[in-house]
Amino acid sequence: MSQYKNPPLIEAVCEFRFAQSTPWRDDLVDYLYPLIQDNFPIKDVRVLNNLQVHTTAKKASMQMQQKPVHVFWNKDKTMLIQAGFHYLSVHALKPYPSWKKFGPVINEVYNSLQKCVEITKFERIGFVYIDKIEIPGKTIRLDEYFNLFPHIGPELPQNLSLFNMSCDIPYEGCRDICRVSLSSTIPEKESDNALLLTTDYFLIDPSQVQPEMVMGWISDAHDHIAELFEGIITKKLRDLFNE
Repeated sequence: MSQYKNPPLIEAVCEFRFAQSTPWRDDLVDYLYPLIQDNFPIKDVRVLNNLQVHTTAKKASMQMQQKPVHVFWNKDKTMLIQAGFHYLSVHALKPYPSWKKFGPVINEVYNSLQKCVEITKFERIGFVYIDKIEIPGKTIRLDEYFNLFPHIGPELPQNLSLFNMSCDIPYEGCRDICRVSLSSTIPEKESDNALLLTTDYFLIDPSQVQPEMVMGWISDAHDHIAELFEGIITKKLRDLFNE
């Protein structure tokens, strides 16, 4: 995606959710920070609201839990790490630095975490790319810019104002899924159209990827997303990214 003059990527995220059996210390970030502080010196804390639903045969109840998440930024705030209980994510923001630069950062952060805790199992590994695509003009034909879009039959009104569609595409013998979502969103200019393309590649069966296999899995996930992205867009949209 970074090969374009004006790439639409606004965020890339690599997310790890570790098994509850992982011996996660409450003060783990105090051990992690010295290992990453040269590249991520700025510290912050966020509070995330997590809705827990409990059901029994007789009743259902909901409880809102607040969990702190530690955030570490690089100096120019174009990358960040989020670390919570059994959770770690690495983010690259716009302007995307290229996979050749982002991949080694993920590897460094993951290796640093392994020095602080014994990682044996995962609940989830995911790699997400979020693209915001701005197209000039109040009215556009989606089929001129995308090879994936909602089909509206000829007997239905064609002037969509809002839409949201998604589909799951299996990879690696159905071991992985890439969930592709395309939706309308608010444009920067009122006279234009804007769409949000999200490609969420994740592992269905975490038992099939061992801790030492993680970086290979992430590299494959990136390659599948990049190939899928090029398949989704048309030449007309590629030309728009290079204007």
